[in-house]
Amino acid sequence: MKRTSIIPHADLNAWQQNGDYTHERFGKGYRMASSFEIPIAANGRCDVRFPNRCVGCGAAATTESRIILAKLVMRKQRQVPIKVQLQVPHCQACAQATLSLFWIGLIPSLLGFLLAGGLVFVAVFVGANWLGLDTYGRPQDAPSLVLGAFFGLLAGLAGGFLAELLTRLILWPFMGRSMLRAPLLVAQLLSDGEYIPGLRATLKQDATQLQLTFENDAIASEFATQRQAAGIDPA
Repeated sequence: MKRTSIIPHADLNAWQQNGDYTHERFGKGYRMASSFEIPIAANGRCDVRFPNRCVGCGAAATTESRIILAKLVMRKQRQVPIKVQLQVPHCQACAQATLSLFWIGLIPSLLGFLLAGGLVFVAVFVGANWLGLDTYGRPQDAPSLVLGAFFGLLAGLAGGFLAELLTRLILWPFMGRSMLRAPLLVAQLLSDGEYIPGLRATLKQDATQLQLTFENDAIASEFATQRQAAGIDPA
């Protein structure tokens, strides 16, 4: 297991001034992000054991949040599905924040996608048809339909991105920094990672490594100590 510590550039001065980057609760103050790279077996299993504390704020864990990562990778000249599932300890507040972030991302993204994508699809389809694009080639090819679908998809992704971004900026004063820390839903769908309060999980190196990034360095230290005590990693 490889571990690295990352101090966000924007927070470096504050961290140096405060002298304490590890003992603030989630959503307040500054903390150092610690990353671990854990091997993934060919069947998608990896040995991950979290401390029995909330990964977000460090309080006693009362429930769990689920992270599911899936990817198609090439193994011996054929595509193989790799699926990694993690049960992450959370307190009730951080678990509720996880659900809130999901719905805050899904609803505006879906509405933005349907609205922007639908309008652009109709406009391009009607415009291309009116310009006579369908008179070229075979009628069953329907080039105006293909063109409309292509630009509609691009506009839908952009519309979903902007709608979620605007929603987060509006809710930022009420829900705190988690609105800005969590990647936008469109970005998560296009990547191999997932975020929940306190933890980011990403598939690396063609799904042979799982990268876990803890926002709370105290939890990260417990995670590393626990793995060493269990003999998973060398001391």
